[in-house]
Amino acid sequence: MKRGRIIAISLLLVAGLAWAIYAASISLRADALRQSVNEACQKFDFASAHERLAAYLQLRPKEAQSYLLAAQCARRAEFVESFRGPHAELRQMAATDLAAAKRLNAEPSAVDLERLLQGVQHGQLADSERPLIERVKRSGPEAPLILEALIHGLLQNLQCEKALVCVEALLKLEPANVHAFLWRGRIREQTRQLRSAREDYERAVQLVPDFDAARYYLAENLLRANRLSDAEHHLQILNSRAGDNLLIRLAWAKCRIALGDDQIGRELLDTWLADAPRDHPRLLEALTARASLALSQGRPAEAEEFVRRALKESPQDRYALYHLAQSLNAQGRREEAQAIEKQLDQIKKDLQIVARCRERLAQDPANLQLRHEIGAAYLRVGRPGEALVWLNSVLDRDPNHLPTLHTLAEFHAKTRSQPSATQPRQSMAVGP
Repeated sequence: MKRGRIIAISLLLVAGLAWAIYAASISLRADALRQSVNEACQKFDFASAHERLAAYLQLRPKEAQSYLLAAQCARRAEFVESFRGPHAELRQMAATDLAAAKRLNAEPSAVDLERLLQGVQHGQLADSERPLIERVKRSGPEAPLILEALIHGLLQNLQCEKALVCVEALLKLEPANVHAFLWRGRIREQTRQLRSAREDYERAVQLVPDFDAARYYLAENLLRANRLSDAEHHLQILNSRAGDNLLIRLAWAKCRIALGDDQIGRELLDTWLADAPRDHPRLLEALTARASLALSQGRPAEAEEFVRRALKESPQDRYALYHLAQSLNAQGRREEAQAIEKQLDQIKKDLQIVARCRERLAQDPANLQLRHEIGAAYLRVGRPGEALVWLNSVLDRDPNHLPTLHTLAEFHAKTRSQPSATQPRQSMAVGP
């Protein structure tokens, strides 16, 4: 009997010890995951941070604050969607994690703010912009999160000048925020400040060498500046880490062609065109590059085929039209080429208007008519993204500027797009 008690007690002790070891291992794994979440956030890799938080919450499913952080990480991962591509599952998880945080009684004000930022980030600014700016002015701990969401939402609506004000405010609060440098670089590229944009991308890469989005835009900037060896260096790094990314693949193909590797570049472009979805934002660029390569290799009929496809994407693209005129001339179809050249002449005149207006605007930045003329000229040459940036900058200063409202109304009527650019603007004054 005594021996049986000893055995029973021994078994209980063994079971207790096993449970203690198991609990300790769970705790150690949870702690390691939580640390890895912090490290991913420090590198601004919010997609990885969310993935690790999901694993952490399997072990600690009752932590409301961790669900709130997961919702924030899922939302902030969208900041690099233009580089990585859309991630519908992360968007859904942002809502799911926030609901879990609310269910577990997370701080209601924090949950409400995060829900508001989710909408603002997707461009729903009408009723939220001014109250959020007031909160930023109070310099609370949530100010950087608010500014990030505002910047992303403003850029969604092509309100680049407002976004730039927010970026500068964000960099004052967080001088090492690499998303801010990325955003500022892309805004500067919109206004042809290519060297300043390059400096922003370089700064982001210096701060976080694994921040591939900034490295990609830096490589593209270097390609445009014809600094081919520098661009090649960055693209080789990107290829080793994310070689299946379509943006990286296209930049790599263009780099090989610029370096004289035409055959490799041709194969890379053809593979890219076979793999890319029909709605890829860089399809026009790839088709034009492929047409240019065909012309340089003495294949004008092949070039025409690619150019015709490009013009279906953008009928007024000047590079595609230029290559079309070249291919027609090379095939002896002079009359057709002359019609295209006339179209190109009109585009050239509109771009000269842009150049003249921008020169005058440098001396008179408050001149709304100059901004309107730039926007209208960009619309005429089939560059609506740049046009809307300039037209929105008019409405930011004068929401009732009739010529701009008329131009936008015509544009939206033709494209059947949503007239978000014609909505009233609020003044943007962030910081002291």
